[in-house]
Amino acid sequence: MSGLVAGIAGPAEAAVPRAAPLSDAPSGPDVPSALPAGVTPDVNDGAVLAIAQVGNQIVLGGSFTSVTPRGGSPVARQYLVAFDATTGVLSSTFAPEPSAQVRTLVAGPDGTVFVGGDFGQVDGTPAAHIARLRVADGQPFPGFTATNNNGRVNDLELFGSRLLAGGAFSSAGGAPHAGFAAFDLTTGQLEPWFDLQIAEHHNQAAGGAVGPVRVDDLSITPDGTRMVAIGNFKKVDGLVRDQIVMVDLAYPNATVAPNWSTNAYAPLCNYKRHDSYVRKVDIAPDGSYFVVTSTGGYSFESLCDAVARFEIDATGLDIVETWELESGSDTMWGLEVTSDVIFVGGHQRWLNNSGRNVAGPGAVPRPGLAALDPTTGLPLAWNPGRNPRGVALYAMLATPDGLWIGSDTEWIGDFEYQRERVAFFPYAGGTDVASTSIANLPADIYAVRADGSLWRTRFDGTAATPFVQVEASGWKRTRGGVVVGGSLYTGRTNEMLYARPTLPGGFGSTAAVNPYDDPRWAGVPTGSGQTYLGFPPDLYDQLDRVTSLAYDDGRLYYTLRGKSSLYWRSFVPDSGVIGFSATALTGGRDWSATSGMFVAGGYLYAVDPTQQSLIRLTMGSNGPTGAPVVVNGPATGGITWDTQTIFARAT
Repeated sequence: MSGLVAGIAGPAEAAVPRAAPLSDAPSGPDVPSALPAGVTPDVNDGAVLAIAQVGNQIVLGGSFTSVTPRGGSPVARQYLVAFDATTGVLSSTFAPEPSAQVRTLVAGPDGTVFVGGDFGQVDGTPAAHIARLRVADGQPFPGFTATNNNGRVNDLELFGSRLLAGGAFSSAGGAPHAGFAAFDLTTGQLEPWFDLQIAEHHNQAAGGAVGPVRVDDLSITPDGTRMVAIGNFKKVDGLVRDQIVMVDLAYPNATVAPNWSTNAYAPLCNYKRHDSYVRKVDIAPDGSYFVVTSTGGYSFESLCDAVARFEIDATGLDIVETWELESGSDTMWGLEVTSDVIFVGGHQRWLNNSGRNVAGPGAVPRPGLAALDPTTGLPLAWNPGRNPRGVALYAMLATPDGLWIGSDTEWIGDFEYQRERVAFFPYAGGTDVASTSIANLPADIYAVRADGSLWRTRFDGTAATPFVQVEASGWKRTRGGVVVGGSLYTGRTNEMLYARPTLPGGFGSTAAVNPYDDPRWAGVPTGSGQTYLGFPPDLYDQLDRVTSLAYDDGRLYYTLRGKSSLYWRSFVPDSGVIGFSATALTGGRDWSATSGMFVAGGYLYAVDPTQQSLIRLTMGSNGPTGAPVVVNGPATGGITWDTQTIFARAT
């Protein structure tokens, strides 16, 4: 993904200050409006593969040849077009004609845009797959001529005084440069400090698909010290780095990071169709993690047709992903990571899908476009959709004003808004992601008793006030409860999860939490023999046996009657989506008789009914640790915890 990062200081050169990427800080809500702006032009054919913003001009690159301004007539624009970001008016002066499709764009200084792709000429002038053009008039930037390379350029990254290219070439300037090359920003001359070489096909299976060995996408950390690259390669500078590599960008020699490697993309997917399956990579604006999208066909033994997060500072030679989001056998392609949200697109029907070409347990409809929670990877509530979905959504660009997308399709929503191959979702009218805050102590602890009554005590971590009755009935069918943000979530004996808003002095009306059956999409045909109706995770089948719920850092912890383990699944309150897979924690204690729990201040508190007491365990990054300690109960001179379940609420 393209962006501006700090320069790499040479012996007599100071680091160039970083210019913040547009995606760093949206100027309004976390997610934009789901209603696309009505001023964008229509791209009439081909696909939009790249998007950049230079000043107030949006530049599109791709395989198209004609563009129609909103309300106007078709205008010839071969592989490149520019238009006003606010009005959608086409630039009449920016009309260069590359000789073949454009695959990547990055905004440059001095009102220019760097262009990369399959072309060998622009307006009849030689340009070996890279050009620097003035957006004001479409003319080449004086003095810049990229040193000749012998294959297409798939991605460009601008950092400091240098331009880094990744692609399907094997040489540049007459010297071996397999997959990577760096150029001077002003002159285009080859810079020898970046001399890494990729080699070998990812897919080496007999009878498998064969494509060019290549780099497909690049992303550089905001401080300019590291780069992640993906593509069809198995080795980089002789080191095994299957489809993904982290590079240390230290001057005077860029090197493969020796202690960052993953085998996550080593397995083959549908090898008869895909030589490689990684598609996009983007590093978060704070430089702490990156995300990869992929295609490849169904396989739960790999990251095919999935989105995955990895940590930049992880170390080792077999690093595993922080999380994986499954599509259930649909391509994931477009990607943009902002400060608060991860945007993805492809031709997926569902996400969080455990099925194979069908909606399996956990599947929620997200046709071709989605926003993800960075902590869990689960889909947020934002769901404008693209139906039909086409081959993929290829390009994404987040600016302070909104999110631009480029694809090969013509509609947003279910044939609702005609936005041919390019659309813009403004932050104006958008929303913030729902809070994931939980109570800290002291807090009010609510207890549901076996007769269905609701009681309350005030607890500070040690002392608790006597329980007082809040409601005499109405809670008997409750199976576990947890307050996250502004909502109380409870299971019920009818195997459904419910949410109630927290209100001053009580709780609001109850509503079922069922994002899997989105009425806007449930009856809409997918084009592949189904509708977009999703399917709840199997936790819903277990809700009548849940005895307690708690939330901490993206995880919904729960206990089941008669089961000794403590379980957790990913959970995102913004949409109500729960991960389809469960993790069982077996250490610490027997959880089979637990009758309520909550997390506060780095501890997990749980009711032990055998002692009618509240116990405490330290919460670690992977759940509670250590031996339980009784903090309140008859044995400590405290109150009696006679409960069916409990939940904590901040006041």
